[in-house]
Amino acid sequence: MVAFDKLLFGLGEMGRKKKQNFSLDYGVIIETTDHPSRGKTTRARLDITPEETEQMGGVDAVAKLAAALSANTQNVGPSPQLTEGALTSSSQSNFMTLQDAFDQFIDIKSANWGTPKTKTQYTGSFALLISYFGNRHLDQIKKKEAVDFFELLARLPPNINGVHSAFKGKHLRQIPIQHNGPTLKTKTLNDHLLRINAFYNWFAKTSDDPLVNPFTAVDRKREKRKPKKEPFSDDSLNKIFTSYIYSTERWPARKRGGEPSKYWVPLMLAYTGCRINEICQLYLGDITNDNDGSLQLYINAQRPDQSIKTDIWRQIPVHPVLVKAGLVEYASDLRDSGHTRLFPELNHSDNGDGYSRAIGDFNNKLYKQVGAKGTNHSFRHAVIKKMKQNDIDRELLRAVVGHDDNSKKDSTDGYGGTEIYTTKQKLKALSCLKYDFAESIINYETFRRRAPHFKI
Repeated sequence: MVAFDKLLFGLGEMGRKKKQNFSLDYGVIIETTDHPSRGKTTRARLDITPEETEQMGGVDAVAKLAAALSANTQNVGPSPQLTEGALTSSSQSNFMTLQDAFDQFIDIKSANWGTPKTKTQYTGSFALLISYFGNRHLDQIKKKEAVDFFELLARLPPNINGVHSAFKGKHLRQIPIQHNGPTLKTKTLNDHLLRINAFYNWFAKTSDDPLVNPFTAVDRKREKRKPKKEPFSDDSLNKIFTSYIYSTERWPARKRGGEPSKYWVPLMLAYTGCRINEICQLYLGDITNDNDGSLQLYINAQRPDQSIKTDIWRQIPVHPVLVKAGLVEYASDLRDSGHTRLFPELNHSDNGDGYSRAIGDFNNKLYKQVGAKGTNHSFRHAVIKKMKQNDIDRELLRAVVGHDDNSKKDSTDGYGGTEIYTTKQKLKALSCLKYDFAESIINYETFRRRAPHFKI
């Protein structure tokens, strides 16, 4: 048992001497002993401002709250921020603390998540949860508090922990008071609620002791209906592939770089129907020859830095237009230069975007600049639309684009099993991808010669 010894409450850096500057940051120091005879002590310091002290009812009120926390001092880090939520934690519980529970949740559940992005999203939601409530036990959050928590989230600015955020490191409760600008989107709030509910419901389901999920008291916010995602129109495609990237049009001033990905990624999206990161994460070893000598892209997640949305690993024949554009020669040049990835200039991101963050942003800005309506994912919609219009068998379509039977309603629900189709059959499906711009685009070698600051 950990016994409470004493609580010291005083000024931080300087004393109370007259005419002497001193810090206005208070420190709460809690000392505990594991056993009276052993005399082993544990010290933990919690920092709090005078304003927060007054909000909690003064020094005496904070001292009482700190005493309640003392029995759980072993869960407090070396210098945590003192919040009302953290102070009200108590050791009288049969359940784990939020931090221990989340660690266990991640260890068990993340093995079944399709992409690293899911883990990143859960971690972000949990960071907000523990920032507000402190490291309480699972059963120590009340329904009213859960509702108040989400009311506060609705007043937060986006990306409060971003590199350039003015609110980074500030107390969660203080931010809405200092912020008058844009707040979190309704979808973001609902996503946080979905993840926190999933976290709590899993423990309620697996625990031997009854556990009430307080977040069931929070109502999901109604979202404005978004326009349905549309494929690129033929007009938008022509605008993209007649831009300076794919033509002899003068390269705009102050447009940086001529990295190969800027040429290849949109073109490969248009002729494969792949998701953007499936293209960006390709290794040279993923470009293989079939038995009949035809070139194929192997979409897989066999390396630690690769991921796919579904469990369908698939072979996609390389469209003749990509061969004509110089994909074989480009891959050969990379091998001769000692590279192993198809786009070595792209850096991997741990936020779930894989290798696609930088090139994805560049492409979306390009589409907007040329007047094309859509995003990188609009290529995928365009490919599926063309295949459907050309009566490509739905199972074959799924095998090419990598949809499974857990796909959303507006996608091509399927039963998996991509290798039941031959390369010839897949090439036939891809042959319907005919675009007006195909005969006018410059090949890769021409792009390489004219691109400023070319990199490989």
